[in-house]
Amino acid sequence: MFRPCLFILLLPLAQPVGAGQWLLQHDRWQAGNDLQSQRETRLQYDWQASDSAGHLRFAYQPLHLSESGPFPEAAHNGHLYEYGLRFEHQWSMLSLGVAAGAHISSNMFIHADLREEALVGSLDLRLGATDDEWRPGMAADHRFGHFLLYPTLQWQSADRSLLIELPNTMHWLSSKGDWSMSIERHGQKWGVLDRDRQQASKVYLNEWRLGLRRHWSLSSESATLKAGLGVSVDRQLRYQATSGRVSRVRPEDRLFLSLAWRQSF
Repeated sequence: MFRPCLFILLLPLAQPVGAGQWLLQHDRWQAGNDLQSQRETRLQYDWQASDSAGHLRFAYQPLHLSESGPFPEAAHNGHLYEYGLRFEHQWSMLSLGVAAGAHISSNMFIHADLREEALVGSLDLRLGATDDEWRPGMAADHRFGHFLLYPTLQWQSADRSLLIELPNTMHWLSSKGDWSMSIERHGQKWGVLDRDRQQASKVYLNEWRLGLRRHWSLSSESATLKAGLGVSVDRQLRYQATSGRVSRVRPEDRLFLSLAWRQSF
């Protein structure tokens, strides 16, 4: 468990010129009235080189899926890692975003035992120029409980303060750029191994998130600090137990805090 932590701490020291962002999110949630409350923390690092369409992401979060937690007979310990690359390109009337990566449990990472269940990807295709008011398109990702291809429709206001992308996103930015609000459909998949590394399975987490953030620009705008408060609703967790049984859990709605730091180099 210490190797990924060391890796993420060394990332800012090894990166070339570009912009890096840390995100720390913390919350408490409960899987039912008869189950104990759990704390959940997500640590995420994003980096993008200057004048580059490439984007690197690393993230870690525990879901407390151990036998002593609220999910008995879980097929892994719930320590989950994400490694991903995303590339974007804009032509005159078409934009394309493609992402690929590996989302894995801690034992899969430590023993370098990558399985096909851990491979993930996404697709985002939009018609029109970046400043067009309406932009139809197609997307494919895990937002809705499994990998799904679905149509999208993006609309943005003339001053670009409001962005709505059906069926999963709404972003608002104040005129001064110091406040933002978002409503987003989140969905993720991880490939996991049991304790003996014999059984590979998948974990899915889906939710709606409503968040409000305050922005501060520091050091002549080369650094930005964002602090936010939000609520997660309609959470759905699906995982496979050691017995092979697939369980579906709907944790209660909960508040979360987020803190993000972006630094340009």
